[in-house]
Amino acid sequence: MMQIPDKQIEPKSHSSNGQTDRLGGAARRSLWKLLTALYGPATRAWFSQHLKSIENGEGLFLGCGTGEETFHLANLLGKTVSLCGLDEDAAFVEEALLAKSFGKMGHVHFHQASLAEWNLGQGYDFIFTGQATASLPDWQLIAKHLKPGGELFAQVLDFSGFHSFPYNHAFARSTDIIRSLSELPANAAEVRGYLTASLRQAGLDTIEMTSAVPAFMPSEFNSILSLVMEGCRANILLGNHATREELNSLLLELKQHETQEDTLISRPGTWNIRAKKSR
Repeated sequence: MMQIPDKQIEPKSHSSNGQTDRLGGAARRSLWKLLTALYGPATRAWFSQHLKSIENGEGLFLGCGTGEETFHLANLLGKTVSLCGLDEDAAFVEEALLAKSFGKMGHVHFHQASLAEWNLGQGYDFIFTGQATASLPDWQLIAKHLKPGGELFAQVLDFSGFHSFPYNHAFARSTDIIRSLSELPANAAEVRGYLTASLRQAGLDTIEMTSAVPAFMPSEFNSILSLVMEGCRANILLGNHATREELNSLLLELKQHETQEDTLISRPGTWNIRAKKSR
């Protein structure tokens, strides 16, 4: 099995990542933490269901963040599978490397780079990319990094229709505004067809898509939505997705949302995608 040393972290621009361009580094980190809180348990269950048969080979975790899900995946797969975590955010990768230093994870490696910059020299047996929101992954670029027959596991979120129980207007409206920054079709019913066509165009088939059930968001994450909205402020106003008055009002209402206990969140626009490279 090939071993790749962890790469020295050097600050880089994030111009190759559309989502980071839209949100900015701090907002992206906030959004990542929010989504990890919402989807971590479902992601792990999904991994457990589909990856038990992988006994060796090379895997890539694209957009690994601070590494929590990467470590979970590595434990699930075992030490005969080499796993690389890749993220453009230096702060995320630094945190992941720090966490790695406290455990015996020689088969896990972290690097700061975009997929366009990354050149392993050979394909991966599987690639996971999670929690794509404002801009979708480059499916064709991902497919280039897969071996023939290699599998892609991807999570794509469509925030349309997200609600909290008990209902909170600011939460629902804010998620709708975040959703309006996405490149997904405006009509939620068209999303499945759009994703399927995009994947097939990239040479990926045997496509499976499932949606996610509601889940509880821990109260300690209630403030993250406010941080995301603040980070998106310029793009929201520039794109006329909300007026300055409405945005300020929503941020005040979200302060009330932050005092709530654990909140049940509906997640109707969530797609867990499994596809295989056909050529």
